[in-house]
Amino acid sequence: MRKLIVCLLLALTAPAFAANDPDSIGRNVRYLDYAVAKPIITFSPGIACDPALNRCFPTSSVGNGNASVSDALVLDVAPSYVRSLLCMVIDGHAVYVFRYFGTHTPRKKSAIQFHRQLKIESSVLSDPNLINRQTGQPFNGSIETMSTMLFAESHLEMSEIEQHQQELSSDCTKGLLSRSMLVNEYGLSSFTADRVIRGALKVTLRVNVMNRGVQSSLFEVSGRLYSD
Repeated sequence: MRKLIVCLLLALTAPAFAANDPDSIGRNVRYLDYAVAKPIITFSPGIACDPALNRCFPTSSVGNGNASVSDALVLDVAPSYVRSLLCMVIDGHAVYVFRYFGTHTPRKKSAIQFHRQLKIESSVLSDPNLINRQTGQPFNGSIETMSTMLFAESHLEMSEIEQHQQELSSDCTKGLLSRSMLVNEYGLSSFTADRVIRGALKVTLRVNVMNRGVQSSLFEVSGRLYSD
């Protein structure tokens, strides 16, 4: 009996758990859509790329050039599949070759950048009266985020070539989109945030590659959505 009283007292006096995202605490994960992007290849003259199997982007004779794919991944979420939190995991693999192009400069810098841009579309956000707190402008039907998944550079000596491989991964922490994020960061009311998060959603991944002194590069990307 004494042990029971002590346990009850501890339960009554214990401080409340302060959660940063109380909406999703204790809920099970629900796996949603999954997609694999067509490999993205940049290549300088003399390197082959099959457009039937890959997205091919030729660069200049000194390995300079950009590549942009506006719809590398497109994933849909049906209404009522998300309760308060939408997450996305992105996995990727990069292979790139730095090369010294030319004969005059003692050392040359090669560099590559791989950026990802995510667009989350909702018909609710098409209302022109809804203003994005972060931009001060209407949402125009979507929310966009951007981040860098790869940045690498190297200084090469004359005739030098370097090949690199790197795993790319982007996990879910606070979420790609959540009810609390829509309220606290984007300025929506609780009612509107619920309509967005529980309505139909479309997620599109755009990728941008920037090459300087890169003989060739290959990027393979896949993505998985899940929710609470």
